[in-house]
Amino acid sequence: MFSRVYKKLRALRGGVKQSGRMDIATKPVEDFLVFRSSHSKVSKRVSQIFGAPMHSTRNLTLRQYTSHSLDEHLAKEGRFSLGNYILLDNGPGFCRIISSPGYCGGYFYAKDGVFVAGTTLVDVLRQIPTRIKMDPFGISFFLSHAPNSNFQQLPFSTMFEDVYRLPPGAVIEFDGGSITANYNYMSMASRLTPPRSFESAMHEVSARLGEHYRRLGVDKVGLMFSGGVDSLIIYLGLREYFPAEKIRCFTVEHSQSNGPSRALPIAERLGFELEVVPETVWNETDVVSNTIEMMKKDLTGTRSPHMALLANNLNDIDLLHGQNMDALVNIHMEILQSNLDLGFLSRSKAHSVITLEGVNRQLGGFVGNLQLTDAYLEDEGFQRISADFYALKHSPAKPDPEPGRDGMIRGMISHQFPNILSRSDFPSDQMAGLNRELALFREHAGHDLSPRMALDMIRYLTYCHLSGKRLSSLPIGQNSRAVLVSMSGPLLSYYLGKPRTMRDASMPKREIYGLTAKLAGDRYRQLTEGKGPNIKRKRDLSSMHEIIRQSRARLGANTARVLAAIDDEPTLSYVRKIHATVSGAKDLDHLSNFQLGQAIKLLNLELILDNAAQSGVEDAALEASSAA
Repeated sequence: MFSRVYKKLRALRGGVKQSGRMDIATKPVEDFLVFRSSHSKVSKRVSQIFGAPMHSTRNLTLRQYTSHSLDEHLAKEGRFSLGNYILLDNGPGFCRIISSPGYCGGYFYAKDGVFVAGTTLVDVLRQIPTRIKMDPFGISFFLSHAPNSNFQQLPFSTMFEDVYRLPPGAVIEFDGGSITANYNYMSMASRLTPPRSFESAMHEVSARLGEHYRRLGVDKVGLMFSGGVDSLIIYLGLREYFPAEKIRCFTVEHSQSNGPSRALPIAERLGFELEVVPETVWNETDVVSNTIEMMKKDLTGTRSPHMALLANNLNDIDLLHGQNMDALVNIHMEILQSNLDLGFLSRSKAHSVITLEGVNRQLGGFVGNLQLTDAYLEDEGFQRISADFYALKHSPAKPDPEPGRDGMIRGMISHQFPNILSRSDFPSDQMAGLNRELALFREHAGHDLSPRMALDMIRYLTYCHLSGKRLSSLPIGQNSRAVLVSMSGPLLSYYLGKPRTMRDASMPKREIYGLTAKLAGDRYRQLTEGKGPNIKRKRDLSSMHEIIRQSRARLGANTARVLAAIDDEPTLSYVRKIHATVSGAKDLDHLSNFQLGQAIKLLNLELILDNAAQSGVEDAALEASSAA
């Protein structure tokens, strides 16, 4: 009976994979969903993996889990893991979830003896036994940062009440009707010895990727090649262990700083083909319709560069991605694109800066990076006296009222800098909401973390949801998805907790630039010299307009599920104003980029809630799926 229901469930979600790379038993990461309650009838213990370990096979990963102690397994996962997957150990009266360090992030609900966890938001919402309600702080925070890079930066809370995020590198256990464990093993003191250098870590990652693809016998591996040093180091590393002619490189007309203007000269210098995707591809019917379908399932970045490939009908190909490299391995230390591989305070750069504006840009970048060095993080007195100054630099922002260990984490969540909070107009108490996140962080990552490890861990967890969800939680083709290379055991174990010095503040990517020069035989700034096209035109927002036009009726006040799910009156008034601005605009061209971002986010939530309200075979099969 269950076999028939399960196959029907899988068919509704896009069908069973039939390619040479995957067999009928393979479970994609977006299919992960578990439901437990006091009425659950789980007769036997079953361990299974959703997604694809890339450093090992599924069978070997499960064998390691069952043949070693939990601590030994977690130590090896944190050090060696590569890939986007989750391990579910489900048995009578017990449920354990272990997410890989590179897991794209999911969600869970645990209340009144009911536990639901899954990768996609709509699946979890669909199984909540009570009325779905919006969280006042979560929805306000989500909408107030549009369209900045704070895509969905709360590491634990969501915009839905009692629905929390399932982060990477996590262990969650449900037993006796409640959660009995919820912690992150990437910050554990028992971690294995990390690689000795970035070069060692990168070679390890590249070698395992090469072995993984050779084992599968794949014909092509995709790479989002922006022309930046992060995507370049992935290409250079992989080609050491995998045939260069099998690496399919894409560059998208996306911005002036990255894209064809840098990618084409590098490709010509290194002798590989580059597929240029024009910005106009976002406006194609297939891309718009596929984007809307993805928005019905989870929070989706409609303008992420890889989304342009929805028009390419990619099948059976991993799309390696360099995004997150600077955010995770350098903990977001800034380096101006115009600097290339020169430090802010280097003699070479000083000779090339000839204007006061240029000098101020160099000093501004360096001063901002000082906030992320150990010297700053360990001196709470200096944090207190410098908070006002740093807030001026990171305008629009304000200093945390209590700079120090707590203010450092609040600032990283709110504004991506220690002790600096975003200026916001939403009605929820930002300090109260951030303190809630701070408490959840301490419970999950540990109470005794050093300032260095605390900052690194909060950046890792927030960027999982910032980029992991919008890049890799949903396939962009049959059995195809983005893979964030930086979210791997070797790279994360090397950088999490690694000291950042004054030298790092001046040259935050020196190890990456150094390995690039070694593997390419030339420095990065020489590789980018050439005649690539210079993209200066205004960014085309037609695709965002079309997405809103096709579903604009969902934003009407009388049909909006988001408004109906808000019980807090001040929050309801705040969101109503956004609805009125978007739905009342006669021409979308009159909306600012910020308002367009808010419209897309609201529409995303409306589509998810609409989809969650629909019932189907998932509800009938869910109880049985716990014992699959």
